[in-house]
Amino acid sequence: MPNAMVGDMPRRDLGIFTDTVLKLRDQVRTFDELDAFNKGRNPFPSGKPTGKARKVVEEWSELYDHLFGYKLDMSGIYVPAKVAGIERLIVEAEGITTQMAFDKAKELFPCWKCTDESLDKVVYNLYPRRGSIGYWARDRVEADEEYRNVCAEDMLMKKRISGIGLRGRILYEIKFFKETGKHLDINNGTICSSSRYLDGYVPLVLWHSYGGKMYVSRIRPQDAYDSWRVREAVS
Repeated sequence: MPNAMVGDMPRRDLGIFTDTVLKLRDQVRTFDELDAFNKGRNPFPSGKPTGKARKVVEEWSELYDHLFGYKLDMSGIYVPAKVAGIERLIVEAEGITTQMAFDKAKELFPCWKCTDESLDKVVYNLYPRRGSIGYWARDRVEADEEYRNVCAEDMLMKKRISGIGLRGRILYEIKFFKETGKHLDINNGTICSSSRYLDGYVPLVLWHSYGGKMYVSRIRPQDAYDSWRVREAVS
């Protein structure tokens, strides 16, 4: 019976209470979510960008429009909560492929890649997502010092930390160049740990100061080196 009592509490209410406690215990739900609900706020915000985040999304929209002739639909972009110290918002537009990003970069400054094939044919993302996406990375010229000497395989299997992929890294280079006229990874290289070549190798991107160009190279998933680092991506 729907209104049956268990002690002084209706059975349905007891079920909801018990389910809530179990979800909190198992960390399926958080106390912050429960607190927001109790205060009459939406515990599950849409993630639509507001404030400074929205301004940055608008900057990305202008960049895509100006450089690619692509109209970014900002209404469908989810922006996750920002983590302290990880404050560079990157927006990857659904209609811009990795090869398109590389070609545009090559129009702006010298570039080289380790394959004659289209990057769209030989590189894929380990975590494919539909639509345009927004995520946070550290706002630094050099890839994350925190992950020096950590290979892509260990980032995935041991640390369980996602890193920026090849498309995102190239787009970041483009936006940084348009902002500053300078380049990323002058002294180090970004391991694009969320991307793989078809043969299992991992893209590595850096600015080759002597050659004066952006290099898209490749390393093994097990390769670790002091100047090769993952750029953590919070999504």
